[in-house]
Amino acid sequence: MTKEDKKARSEAWQAEGIRICIELIQQLRQIDGVAGVHIMAIEWEEAVKPIVEGAGLYLARLSKPSRSPLPSRRLPMSESTPTQSYQINSKLAQRIQEELGVNVYLCYQCVKCTSGCPVGEYFDWQPNQIMRAVQLGQEDIALDSQTPWLCASCQTCTTRCPQGLDITAIMEFLTREALKTGHKPQVPEVNVFNQAFMREVRLWGHAYELGLMAEIKLRNHDLSSDMDLAVKFLQKNKLPFLPLPPPAPQGQAHPRSSCAVAYYPAAPCIPLPVSLTSRLKRCAIAWGWS
Repeated sequence: MTKEDKKARSEAWQAEGIRICIELIQQLRQIDGVAGVHIMAIEWEEAVKPIVEGAGLYLARLSKPSRSPLPSRRLPMSESTPTQSYQINSKLAQRIQEELGVNVYLCYQCVKCTSGCPVGEYFDWQPNQIMRAVQLGQEDIALDSQTPWLCASCQTCTTRCPQGLDITAIMEFLTREALKTGHKPQVPEVNVFNQAFMREVRLWGHAYELGLMAEIKLRNHDLSSDMDLAVKFLQKNKLPFLPLPPPAPQGQAHPRSSCAVAYYPAAPCIPLPVSLTSRLKRCAIAWGWS
């Protein structure tokens, strides 16, 4: 069998798989109580678009509800319900792949990220919904949501993800992408804190708490709140008036460090016949470092 025959057979199999998927979706839509269909196309993301178009599925943008725990957004699939045609766009997912090396299409909506999120009750869109918006290229949701700005970066979602997706990094990427593309920060206070903190680190090499608080208060036009806490911190000498000097630069690496061999002595619970110092000296002599 030639390569052309193998390619033609592979394309025929793919077309048959898409056709079967479309038929199954159309049959499911006839069942009472079915409110949605989840399409899993792991490592075959390009099949999602022809399946969605062939099955006549469209996504309706629903209005954002008020802050409430785990808001529910079911996408109606009834033919009688007015829907909005939507074109799947993978550009946002491609930018995430290029910068972070994360394939968002591996997410199959297990909702573990949302279930374990400690601040999910304050989000307008839950983490799994943000992931779905990124998969579908809905930049108006992903970049105009409060969720990436309120993310605590606790790594719970990343730890729980069965696909090993760095969801925390994706949230941070969305905040940077929103600023880069001219979207207004949905939580301005968080953006002010991020900018002030990074400015202090660049100036002093570490966080200068008093300067950080002063800049945040001035930029947010809020000078009176939390003053009682500031007094308590000052009384306990937790807020130095002047920034500490930047940390001293570390010494230069040993010229042979790139090809050095590390030596780990025996575990401390095992009695050593000779002292640790003599062991290290012997190793240094053996490698010509003395």
